[in-house]
This record gives sequence, C-alpha cells and structure tokens, in this order.
Amino acid sequence: MTVKSRGLLAFATGIALAFAGAANASSTTSYQVLVESRLDDTAPFDVFLASFDTLNDVYSGNLGGPTGYTQLDVAPNYKIDGFTQDPGGYRLILQTRTDDTAPFEVFTAGFATLNDVFNANLGANTGYTQIDVAPNYELAGLTWDGSAYRVLVETRVDDTAPFEVFLASFSTLGDLFNANLGSPTGYTQIDVAPNYQITDFTWDGSAYRVMLQTRADDTAPFEVFVASFNTLNDLFNANLGSPTGYTQIDVAPNYQIVGFASTTTVTPPPPPPPGVPEPATWALMSVGVGLLGAGLRRRRAATTLRVAA
Repeated sequence: MTVKSRGLLAFATGIALAFAGAANASSTTSYQVLVESRLDDTAPFDVFLASFDTLNDVYSGNLGGPTGYTQLDVAPNYKIDGFTQDPGGYRLILQTRTDDTAPFEVFTAGFATLNDVFNANLGANTGYTQIDVAPNYELAGLTWDGSAYRVLVETRVDDTAPFEVFLASFSTLGDLFNANLGSPTGYTQIDVAPNYQITDFTWDGSAYRVMLQTRADDTAPFEVFVASFNTLNDLFNANLGSPTGYTQIDVAPNYQIVGFASTTTVTPPPPPPPGVPEPATWALMSVGVGLLGAGLRRRRAATTLRVAA
C-alpha cells in the first residue's frame, strides 16, 4: 500500500467516524401534568406539577423529576385549562370559571423555563386575549404542535358528537391573542363519556395525546384516561391510535388535572475525534475527494497509454 493510499484510507475512516457521531444524536420526551385545586386555594397549594420521564410512566403513574408544588396562585374566578411547551418556553391558558366576555374571559401566561413555572416567574407575551367562548362551552386544552397552536373546546354539560368537542387553530401566538382563527378549525367526532371530561392534550412529536379525567373524584385505574391520535385528521375524526387506555394516575379528591404538556430534549452528538472534519466541511471535502479521484483516474489512464505505446 502506498503512502497516498494510506492517507486516503485514513481520510475515509475519519469521514465515517464523523457520520457515526452525527448519527448518535438522540432525543427524549418527558411529560408534565398540572393539577389545580378544585376550589380556589393559595400558593403553594393551589397548583401542583408532576413530571413523568416517558409516556409509559404516564400510563404507569411513575413520577419523575421535577415534581412538586408551584408558586402559581390562580385568581378565584379563573381556572387553568391548558399547558404546553412552545417556541418561547411554556404557556398556560386560563378561562373564567363562569362564562364572561372578551377580553376578560381568556388569559394566557408565558414562562421562559419549567423552573419559571415552578416559581411563577411570568415571561413575555402574557395577558388577556380576544377569545370569547360560547356560554355552553369551556376550554379543554392547548398545545403547540410545531406549526400552530391548537385549542380544544368542550361543552360544559355532556353532549354528543359532533357538537361536543371543537378544535380551533391559531397559526401564531399573535393570532391566539387576537382570536384570528386558522385552519383546520371545526367540530370533531370525539364523543366523551358523560362522567369524563377532557383536561388537556399535547403533541409529543409522534401523536396527539388527549388526557381525560372523571368529572367527580374516582380511583385508579378508572380516574385518568389517555387517548392517542396519530395525526390531526385522526383527532378530528376520532380515529384512536396506540397506546390508548386507562392510567394508574390517582388524583387527590380536592384536585383536578388542568394541564398536560410534553417536552422534547435533543442531546447533541459527541464532538468528532481529533483530526476529523466538522460536518460543515463535509460537502467541500466530498468535492475534494471527487476531484482527487478524477485526477488519479486520469493519471492511471496516461500511464496505461505510455505502457501500451
């Protein structure tokens, strides 16, 4: 093997290692459930945040970290109705307990980090919205799915599909504040059992997960149910996906679930070994290898011609 050949082999090995490093990037999704006192209380006993490391932990009721009481203190005439991670951090949506009119019916609060949620440190884009919910409906969930804010609305008293659950889309946070509806928006085929109500839903990167809880306190495994929908169209058409079923979550009698969020954390790949090019230079190096290969082929062709002559 010539020195030049060994150099090419080392270069190719370095490229392979760099690609292997890029492939080692991974992501994990955890889940956060907000629980609020059914009757108004004061911080730190008004709102509790429970974390679950995986979706399986949600179904099994296995608490992770961080979990504990927060400093959130909701005004007596308001209730949390949704919790999501969005481009700005985390977002709560609240509605008056009894029907009101815009702009005082629906309020949204932003928090830069989960730690800010625990400590009730309000961030940017916090305030009243122009959303005005019909008297016989109430907010049932909020999620950011990467392309729009989706809001679920459910009848206050049990009804039947397609008039029980409505989904509204807002393309941007500004549209959410100004109640500028986007697409798709409309009634769904979801029909909730009379003794259950939707507490929130989340898009976790794989599916929409809708969490339901009994209207009156019950015990596990019949108190909290999670339904999966693979696409937004499946959510509109009530086409259940997997996993779907009862959980082992058992909420204290004086509390109710008011938020269900998911957080995806991406772990970057390890740095390349010394001497291995960064990914940004791969394209240029590929061109260089191509030109080098073309030069070698021309050189071998010229040598062949000389030998033949």
